[in-house]
Amino acid sequence: MSYEEQLAGQLASLNLKDDERDELVEAFARVDQDRSKEIDVSELVALFKAANFPVARFKVTEYLQQYDLNRNGTITINEFGTMLKDLKAKKVAPIQPKNRTDITKTGMVRKGNMGAHHLINNGEVRAYSAFINSNLAHDEDLVNLGHLKLNVGDENDLFSKVRDGVLLCKMVNMASPGTIAEKAINKKKLEQVFRRQENLQLGIMSANSIGVVTVNHTPITWSSPEDNQHMVLGLIWQLVKKAAFKKINLNDAPNIAALLLPGETIDDLMGLSPEELLLRWMNYHLNKDKTNYDGGNVNNFGSDIKDSQAYISLLNRIQPLELHPQLDYSSQGISDEHSRAERVQEMAAALGCGDYITAGDITDGNEKVNMLFTAQLFNEHPGLEKPDVEQLVIEETLDEKTYRNWMNSLEVKPYVNYLYHSLSDGIVILQLEDIIRKGCVNWKMVNQPHTYKKLGGLMKKIENCNLAVKLAKDPCDCVVVGIDGSDICNMNKMLTLAIVWQLMRAYTMNVLAGGVTAGKSARQADEIIIKWANQTLADNDKTANFKNFSDQSLKNSTSILQLVESIKPGSVDWDCLENGNHLENARYCLSCCRRIGARVYALPEHIVDVNKKMVSTIFACLMGIGLSAGVASSGDGELATHRID
Repeated sequence: MSYEEQLAGQLASLNLKDDERDELVEAFARVDQDRSKEIDVSELVALFKAANFPVARFKVTEYLQQYDLNRNGTITINEFGTMLKDLKAKKVAPIQPKNRTDITKTGMVRKGNMGAHHLINNGEVRAYSAFINSNLAHDEDLVNLGHLKLNVGDENDLFSKVRDGVLLCKMVNMASPGTIAEKAINKKKLEQVFRRQENLQLGIMSANSIGVVTVNHTPITWSSPEDNQHMVLGLIWQLVKKAAFKKINLNDAPNIAALLLPGETIDDLMGLSPEELLLRWMNYHLNKDKTNYDGGNVNNFGSDIKDSQAYISLLNRIQPLELHPQLDYSSQGISDEHSRAERVQEMAAALGCGDYITAGDITDGNEKVNMLFTAQLFNEHPGLEKPDVEQLVIEETLDEKTYRNWMNSLEVKPYVNYLYHSLSDGIVILQLEDIIRKGCVNWKMVNQPHTYKKLGGLMKKIENCNLAVKLAKDPCDCVVVGIDGSDICNMNKMLTLAIVWQLMRAYTMNVLAGGVTAGKSARQADEIIIKWANQTLADNDKTANFKNFSDQSLKNSTSILQLVESIKPGSVDWDCLENGNHLENARYCLSCCRRIGARVYALPEHIVDVNKKMVSTIFACLMGIGLSAGVASSGDGELATHRID
């Protein structure tokens, strides 16, 4: 009988599920290096970490005394299983969800235990599934796992395929290629719970790192997607939308400049969201087709397109000249709305764009599905001529991209597309400050965007920016010497970044790192984090050691990976590292950080370049994870954090 089989036999009396038993055996075997089938107090902390249930170090002795039944100073796997079962019962007091599902014409309405109503629209599930099928069709991993193709006719198929986390990770890379290292995704032995949970944690944290809002999302949420369909579908929509919209910008589609209205500049286009650009594009073509289209401007993707007339005009305008037979306007005369919408779907199919839309989506005014459909039309057939204006090349630095993703992940409004333009009225910065120091902004004093169009609108923006600078200094403890509101309003890059970096650092230290550096200067905080990291490495017999966040030894990712391994033993597969390939190793390193729950926004290039600022945020986040005690679910998608001390 093998060592693992002996361990499994000792757990028989606990009546564990097969996956729970296998996970516990694997965790125990990982820590029990001498194969004695007993764990002493020095190994017990590591065992809790390996079992995905970290506890405060000083509690270990208490637990050992309570559960060491034969009082020999060691713990068997049976004793540890009993201990873990009891502690989980104390830590998580689940509120059993009393969900009820009602079937409506367009989808399902799930009623949560708190009385909330969540509409699960079948059209959205079908459209997202079709988008995923189209964009990930050649992914061998998903095909081999049986995740593709998704059954677009079965609204439950998508939810059943996301529970192991592989599809979620692939969707993150679909939205932002290269975010997750493929080697970090568990693709085998997915019957084991902890491997699925690692994937889900990796997918959720990585989605957050690219600007997706992931509030209340945990592996627990995604392990039971049938109970949290509204949340799961909401995050999938964000990823699908990000993938569909990633080329709708002035860099990838410079002919968007043709959409400028009289008197506007490129700056005005930069202030529009991708959704607003799509509407501007649609109306551009409708206004060029006044001979055939007599409707008004389209102001939304719902009620304004339900009669299909705008689509008929748009499809005729953007059809390629080589299309045969050519589309025509005959469907305008169809009296029945649904039949007219069916003809639109056929016309879209002729352009290779009919996968995401049905007649019902159009007549129901399903905004998300129609937005996705319109984005596909733009990406495939923009129909824009090169404008007679100077082309603007917008080069985003790595730091600017990181700041933008961080802000968007916090759900600031409006969505940050172009960093300096989006910050120039001060409102986004004020929202960040209100998150970092809750309640510090008196929103009655803030000028709202509709006031900018009035006389003195510029001064309204500067007033907001002045308030943002004032609050950055106190209570957010930023150094703002030589910076005033006009610098932000005028999009001064250097001075704007000076404030943004300090706010991101404050967020990282106060929110993600648990506030352990509160009241300390930046230099003192760095010293605390470096001392903690080096001590943790030493305590776990690791070889890495570094002097500061500019230490060139950090560029190979070894120090960070050894720290991750110290926090959660067994979470790093050293065989995945490529000798001399610092960039790919850094990508794997960040994936490992996120897989253990670190909310890291840095990019692989930041590690390779040893970017002092961004590297410091990685270690701060890992420190927060190392000191944390875990997260529990209330059973209806709401989270509560509990310390076990």
